[in-house]
Amino acid sequence: MKKTIIVLMLAMGISHYSFAQDLIHEQNGINKSVFDEEIIRKRNYIEIQFEKKNKLRFWLKNLNDLKTIRDIDSLVNLFLEDIQPFADSLSRPTADARKIQYYLTQENRNFQFKSYPAQEEVYTISKDKQIKAVKIRQDTVEIMFGKYNLQRNAFENKYQLFFILNDWTDLRDIAKNGITQHMDSIIMSMERKSSKIFQWKRGVNAYYSPSSSNSVKIRYSDIPPFSLGFGVSARFLKNQIITGFNVDLQIAPHQNSLINWLIGYEGYFFSQSYGFLNLGVVFNKPRSDNNVNSKVDVGGKIVYGYLLNGKGDFFPQYTQHFSIVGLTYKKRSSIEPEIYFQGLFKNIYPGLKISVGF
Repeated sequence: MKKTIIVLMLAMGISHYSFAQDLIHEQNGINKSVFDEEIIRKRNYIEIQFEKKNKLRFWLKNLNDLKTIRDIDSLVNLFLEDIQPFADSLSRPTADARKIQYYLTQENRNFQFKSYPAQEEVYTISKDKQIKAVKIRQDTVEIMFGKYNLQRNAFENKYQLFFILNDWTDLRDIAKNGITQHMDSIIMSMERKSSKIFQWKRGVNAYYSPSSSNSVKIRYSDIPPFSLGFGVSARFLKNQIITGFNVDLQIAPHQNSLINWLIGYEGYFFSQSYGFLNLGVVFNKPRSDNNVNSKVDVGGKIVYGYLLNGKGDFFPQYTQHFSIVGLTYKKRSSIEPEIYFQGLFKNIYPGLKISVGF
């Protein structure tokens, strides 16, 4: 059974430590539930890549908060000073992964240590026949800080820094080289692109590597205010295969919108030709690190189409249709069930459309 050690350390040193049983200990102000909160993934993701595949990663609601938290060296040095009494026990060789959580309030600083047993055992044997267990999973050091409401015993504005390390002691070497200077490089790079990032208010994923010419690689994490799409399609309708193309304009009501408006034109071509005006809504799936590499995107789209023009008798005047998209592959290909009708849902018949976007 895992035991969680919560250590309360005052600014002048360690006064005492205790085994926490309750979520909130009113006497010493420790809020155990703070340690158990999930990662708050905000719209801007920053990652600093160090040597040996060590990295620092964090999320910010506003990119201007980079200036608020830029002095990471002070936080890390304080962490290394506070953890020193536990360094011997934590430095014992082990193949288990460790998670060290450290949160700071106006009144105190708190630790929690967790260990995750290795699921597999790997060993190396040196020339002098010394056997050593090899660590497979990296350690995590999480530093939490921000405006803390002492009455509610909870953070009102919290920042979370996650150091992903081969071993937590690698943070010592990283601290010697300094981290604040890397933050300054990221801020300078962002400011040079301020017209695209700070003023346009789009979410970004930024990756900074000190060993790669101090460059910041940026890609946008949310959708633009406007996007234009093209696609081709084939549909099975009235026992015929009908090919077509579409041009769509999507409009995002606001920067983190989960619903976009769609207006577009779709042309049908076979022995006859027709054009439909399409209006619809697109449902965006909230971004999650768990599905970043997923090939299937479960969002959604509902489209209403109205016959604008055509040559032939395949589609009578006032033909309309509804289509629903609930599953797409790699955000490009989709299968769309459709229904067609005239007037107020007269002469209803189904169709099935397969489309590929560009």
